[in-house]
Amino acid sequence: MKNVNNLLKEFLLSLLPNKPYCSMGNGYSTVIRSKESALSYPQIQVNSPFSWKIFVFDVDHQGAKFSWEDAGLPVPNFIVENPTNGHCHLY
Repeated sequence: MKNVNNLLKEFLLSLLPNKPYCSMGNGYSTVIRSKESALSYPQIQVNSPFSWKIFVFDVDHQGAKFSWEDAGLPVPNFIVENPTNGHCHLY
């Protein structure tokens, strides 16, 4: 049986565009790659130009994982926290 993390990863991967834009980061060029190839880049397009399936919020302050609650918003489906500084991406 697959664990929850693997199921979530598979679900998120299924939502990515087939040929997303991707980049090595700020200062690097943005390129279009196959989904499989783009996954090796640290920055990757999560929505196609024609539809939005995932909203990603980049919250850069201490306690960012609770910012949705402070703003009176619904619980995010997925929270990724940087353990070094407490900044988060909320999905």
